[in-house]
Amino acid sequence: MPGGRSEGSPGKAFRFSRLISGFFFSLSAYLVFVLGLSLLWPRGWTFLVGPGIWLHGAFAWASWFLPAWMLCAALLLRSPSFHPRLSYLLGAVSLPYLVAAGFARISTEPGAFFENHPFFAAVGLSSLYAGFGFLFAASIAAVGFGLAKISSWMRDTGRIQPRRGKRAGKKGAEEKAEDSAKAAEPASRRGVAGF
Repeated sequence: MPGGRSEGSPGKAFRFSRLISGFFFSLSAYLVFVLGLSLLWPRGWTFLVGPGIWLHGAFAWASWFLPAWMLCAALLLRSPSFHPRLSYLLGAVSLPYLVAAGFARISTEPGAFFENHPFFAAVGLSSLYAGFGFLFAASIAAVGFGLAKISSWMRDTGRIQPRRGKRAGKKGAEEKAEDSAKAAEPASRRGVAGF
């Protein structure tokens, strides 16, 4: 029946999202394991410590943000409802992360970086750090601007209420609750209270 299909589809979608959530959670745990093992046992078996060593070489200390991102994605997928702003932040945070990863790579081994890229040696390490700071601030501002645009769109489409509307809604709900409580009181109690 068509009705049965429409009722079953949200449940299937939620089960699929929970499956993907479990995958992200498992991947987050695996990344924490290989990153920690590569620090504690750097000369261990290659199939165990190899991914962690590669991640440390590519992103330095910024590699620890990857399992944190995976965990946030798993928690977001675990939610039964869709959160547009959180989903946007989860995707847009990759822009400042790339800047932070570049800074982490250079700050960890600046000598090797200048040997591989002699052009930047003339610029100087302090100028590179200042450039990374500017790029990081610009990326954060861009993410914040996008978040403000999404919030404005959600308010315009009625997906979220403005703060004043929320306060008015709370006051109206409280007044309705008080009116219903007064209406539910016995007549004898209302008479005594009136006197």
